[in-house]
Amino acid sequence: MFRRALVTSLLVTSSGLASFAGLSAKMGFAEDWPQYLGPSRNGISPESGLLSEWPESGPALDWTFSDAGIGFSSITISSGLLFTCGARGDQEFLICVDLNSGKELWSSPIGEKFDFEGNQWGAGPRSTPSVADGKVVALGGGGQLVCVDAKSGKQLWKQHMMKDLGGEVNPIGGGPGTKPGEAKVGWGYSWSPLIDGNKVIGNPGGPNGAAIAWELGTGKVIWRSTDFVDQASYASPVIAEIEGVKQYVFLHNDGLTSIAADDGRKLWYWEKKYADVVIPTPIVLGNQVYVSAGSSPSTCDLVTINKDGDDFAPQSEYKGKVQRVMKNTVSGSVILDGKAYGYSDKLGWVCQDVKTGNQVWAARQALKAGSVISADGKLFCYDEENREVALAEVNPKEFVIKSKFTLPVESKFPSPSGKNWTPLTVSDGKLYVRDQEHIFRFAIK
Repeated sequence: MFRRALVTSLLVTSSGLASFAGLSAKMGFAEDWPQYLGPSRNGISPESGLLSEWPESGPALDWTFSDAGIGFSSITISSGLLFTCGARGDQEFLICVDLNSGKELWSSPIGEKFDFEGNQWGAGPRSTPSVADGKVVALGGGGQLVCVDAKSGKQLWKQHMMKDLGGEVNPIGGGPGTKPGEAKVGWGYSWSPLIDGNKVIGNPGGPNGAAIAWELGTGKVIWRSTDFVDQASYASPVIAEIEGVKQYVFLHNDGLTSIAADDGRKLWYWEKKYADVVIPTPIVLGNQVYVSAGSSPSTCDLVTINKDGDDFAPQSEYKGKVQRVMKNTVSGSVILDGKAYGYSDKLGWVCQDVKTGNQVWAARQALKAGSVISADGKLFCYDEENREVALAEVNPKEFVIKSKFTLPVESKFPSPSGKNWTPLTVSDGKLYVRDQEHIFRFAIK
């Protein structure tokens, strides 16, 4: 089974809608998609008024950009600009495209293309760039982090996770690092940078400190968490505020760790031994964290974080068979009105009740495995194998696909086992779909 990192598990309930809207307003225009999985890093767009069905051939195609290179970076949108990462030749690049014309404005080098002998899954960058305050931060598959000016592409600063910071990726699922003497990079650095105000939060992993905060404008290290030394996973860090304490939550092969936003100290740790790669990114809402990760075995959990004095105490709410309902091994889920929707390994597309963990329905044959995001009360599903895009209902009774189409041009994957693990993007009434070097923009409003 493939063990790579690109997508997330997501938690949004009705009680979290107000905070979601507030965060969207702080991060930019409502139509922007400034980071991995959108304004709140949960795969949910605040847009409305989108088409409820598409023509048989699909929604109208505005343009196609066909020089994105190879890799699994998804699409970031901010202030009329599109950003993604891709490998061209033997180099990885951060690429900027004009939204109106679909023409490239600039490309900025990140570093050498990530690849290794025997790699069957695909070379190139795995991470999605983040943009804020006129700056873009991007991470290459080999661990090179760059910050550039959003308008010109001029590099402002850089740091290498391994060479500069002694970072490590957990290689449990394969890739470099499984043999003595190899640098521990596994399937490549895959988490997406988290920008929080003037800080960039990253996860170099390893004995020198697994979490780090850089100053956005200069790259100066603000703090590094020396009491958190787990190797990096493929999941991205997320922001939380629990009992009035701002923190960053990291999912890794030994569970969840929370780091204080002000000084990088470890606040709490929830133990969960994952026997294979950890891919989906957790979502924090209030004092709970929803996770679904791992493939041996695949498990989902709802973790409640209680506070006793100055101490935090995490506790799992799921027990027994409900932990196997949502098995997001590669792609994640979205959760709306207390229900999780996503592709569960060996079960198909699944709806899960978040509070109890119980399965509501499963649709084995409706659509192949893939990623999902949500906008305007709809599900946008991307079949990772057949390059099909589907529009489905947010329906707690059954899986109803309203429309489906195949991309007009398809890439030939450079690796035999590669698939489309790149999540979709919705911004300002447009749907952005990436198929390796091709990026398509469709009008959905």
